Amino acid sequence: AFGDEVSDLGPDTDEQSVDYPDFAAEVGRAVIDDIGSFGLNTGMTALMPAAKVPCVIVLGKIEEKPVVRNGEIVVRTILPLTGTFDHRIVDGMQIGKLARGIKRGFRKPEWLDQVPEKELEDCIFSLH
Repeated sequence: AFGDEVSDLGPDTDEQSVDYPDFAAEVGRAVIDDIGSFGLNTGMTALMPAAKVPCVIVLGKIEEKPVVRNGEIVVRTILPLTGTFDHRIVDGMQIGKLARGIKRGFRKPEWLDQVPEKELEDCIFSLH
């Protein structure tokens, strides 16, 4: 299983590999850390091999900031997010899809109740 492979990872992980079919059964694992509740704007974190997760997302402090929209400066509420990912398991394409999904959820929260059929067609893991 995925956890067995990660539990013995040491400092030199370049020669380690992860079996994708085993990982597919555990694809939903992630750690979300809220440092914004402590007043911190942004932060980075390392992967935690003992936690056996390929993804750590850090939420920063929500603030109102000036941004440019349609050539105008307007004030928007900004939530900084940072992420650390195990690139033996996910690559930039999957991380981009995750980022797009998070952005979609914030912009259109009513869509959270809908199944994104198009995105599921492109998923590399079997979800059924």
